[in-house]
Amino acid sequence: MDFKANYLTWLKENMFSKKIDESTVELTMPFLDRHNDYTQIYIIQEGEDRYSITDFGHTINDLEISGIDILSSQKRKKIFEMVLNRLGLRLHLGDRSLFITCSYNNLANAQHRLVQGMLDINNMFMLSSPTVENLFVEDVASFFDEHNLYYSKDIHVVGKSNFEHRYDFLMTPSKNKPERFIKVMNIQGKGEVERAIFSWEDTLKARYSGKDQSPELIIVVNDNNRKFINPEWTGAFEEYGIKDVPWSKRNENIDLFAS
Repeated sequence: MDFKANYLTWLKENMFSKKIDESTVELTMPFLDRHNDYTQIYIIQEGEDRYSITDFGHTINDLEISGIDILSSQKRKKIFEMVLNRLGLRLHLGDRSLFITCSYNNLANAQHRLVQGMLDINNMFMLSSPTVENLFVEDVASFFDEHNLYYSKDIHVVGKSNFEHRYDFLMTPSKNKPERFIKVMNIQGKGEVERAIFSWEDTLKARYSGKDQSPELIIVVNDNNRKFINPEWTGAFEEYGIKDVPWSKRNENIDLFAS
């Protein structure tokens, strides 16, 4: 079965566009936010070959309605800026919209990056909990450092579709182990699982070209908040050969990360 084609067909069938005015189109995409609502972005043609893609301030305003001002906390502001820099997004200080400008040739990639950023920032809602003292990704890095596990951090890979995918860590291959990509998942929701599977299938087709050892993907899941854990998604990972490691069982699975 062609999983990539199947996914793209589903994406196309569940994506809707609506013309707002002569220069603006609303695009609804089947990626769920924390309210289980579809994600909406707006494409504005600003010139002959110049486009602006924006969320019209929805992402940040939604967090603020929930009592979370990501710009008033140094920790949240730092994470927010990391997301913007990683994906090449910008913030309009006036209406607090996330946006990116590009030419027509880069439009699809820009749309993809904006949606990724919106969903990542949306998930910062988790940081409102006073029990969260450290970012989960930093906890994972500290675990690797503690056990002298060597890694590269914040890896960007262009898939076969020419979309760029990000992984939190990369373990280089050795004589006994293949190249291993590590993705940290703070919320194991349907949208996050679907994005991870599609990104990995797209990455694998671009990365694997007859090597003796195919690269592997390991998902490290924060199971401290068990209400966000669904056994059904673990089964979905297994279907695609993706290893799923709960944070509570990290010591039992340390061999997966070792050289």
